[in-house]
Amino acid sequence: MRKRYLAIILLLFIPITVGFGYESGLLNLVVPTTLEDGYAEFSVQHRFYTPLEKIGETVFGDEPQGGANVGLGLRINLGRNIEVKSTYSTLNPSKGYSVGAGVSRTVPRLSSRFQVDIEYFSYLISTENREGNAFILLSWQSDPILSRIRPTVNMGYNHFNETFGVAPGVSIRFFGKLDVIGEYYFASDPLDLGLNDVFAFGLCYRTYGHHFMLVITNAVANGARQLMRGAPSNDLYVGFNLFRLLQL
Repeated sequence: MRKRYLAIILLLFIPITVGFGYESGLLNLVVPTTLEDGYAEFSVQHRFYTPLEKIGETVFGDEPQGGANVGLGLRINLGRNIEVKSTYSTLNPSKGYSVGAGVSRTVPRLSSRFQVDIEYFSYLISTENREGNAFILLSWQSDPILSRIRPTVNMGYNHFNETFGVAPGVSIRFFGKLDVIGEYYFASDPLDLGLNDVFAFGLCYRTYGHHFMLVITNAVANGARQLMRGAPSNDLYVGFNLFRLLQL
């Protein structure tokens, strides 16, 4: 299994296309697409199961003490600001995937961009049974404030849980290629399990055709839909994101 993940990560560095610099997104939140027509983005999101304070006791989170949730994603701009996307997560025990599409619009009067996404998601509720349903997401992002600060908000409705979630985030350009990112998810726990709000913060380094992110968070899940549910504790976990721009 580890060899498979390593092979996928190595694919991110194969010179499939001459990548150019492109605007970075956030750690988990969806931002209105900035991909140009005919381009795609492949992503790897990795979160160790071992809490940050104990990560040194394992070798890169190796089993049986550790392990990790690995999320894979692909989004493609079909043109006219229409995007199709898919994701897969190894998160135990759900092993979830999603497929969906979104459309974005720029509103110059509001100095803002908006995007609506609709996705179908599925995950294991037992070793043999899967459940699936729809998730609808509205994302907003403003134009850069003072050429450095970009606030973002996601508002989503999970039809399976019949819950509505809200998550704000912000990206601050620290240096020319380095961003500082923060996100906050208000828990919308459908089962009243006393889940905590989720927070995540990290750094993003942008190079030609690649984004590298270091993440500190209190949740091991990936993606706005899962994080809007909440986290069982405020233990800290470390992870990273890798994004690769591809020309179709």
